[in-house]
Amino acid sequence: MSDEFLVIESGQITEGGDPKHPCLGCLTTGWDKTSEVVKGDTAYVYAFNATVLVSTPTRRHAIRPGEYGRFAGPAKFTNTNVTEENGGHFLAVKNNHSGTTLKGGPIEQTGRLRYIDGCTDSLLLPPDKYGDPCLNHLHFPQGIDQTMHIHPSARIGIVARGRGVAITPDNEYALIPGLAFVITPDGLHRFRTEGETMDVIAFHPESDFGPQDDDHPMVNRTIVDGVSAAKIKSIRTI
Repeated sequence: MSDEFLVIESGQITEGGDPKHPCLGCLTTGWDKTSEVVKGDTAYVYAFNATVLVSTPTRRHAIRPGEYGRFAGPAKFTNTNVTEENGGHFLAVKNNHSGTTLKGGPIEQTGRLRYIDGCTDSLLLPPDKYGDPCLNHLHFPQGIDQTMHIHPSARIGIVARGRGVAITPDNEYALIPGLAFVITPDGLHRFRTEGETMDVIAFHPESDFGPQDDDHPMVNRTIVDGVSAAKIKSIRTI
């Protein structure tokens, strides 16, 4: 097995191999099967062929197939209404991070942003603040042959639908719906599709994007005598 690309088996917890941004991924399949995230960590969940009941100390949430969410621990995720043998949920966990609760979906047919080599991408769960983790939907049309590339931090993902191939310098991996994986930091790889499209849900444990105290829509678009409040230090919250 290549060090760049690690397949996550059902019930297996796999570390992202990223000492700068500790994170882990798991795939939990089967009726009434559960996974948990502890206090101090935040889980990013994608419901694959199951309705996932999320239990927190204050509320319960239902994430239906094709939907996703972000929940700070402690939280428990339980599969219900599994429609196929491999039905369940995918979980990516950022250690030592407390994210806000946010739900969305189902994912769309294509991404809303242009990516590389004909692919598109949607930012499903954005960073709360600059540098925080995010969850993305990456869409591959038919006949994609990506440029070989790396990412500076780990990537944890699941094939939501369609088929393709992941290629590293040493191996090729057949990608099918429900297959979850980790790409380690700086792992050289690319993806290829042939006669089918493919959609991947991808977790990033960090970002170079997001709101900052001195740059966000509320402060930028608060205008005092024709000047943005972002530029008026005397009235800014300290």
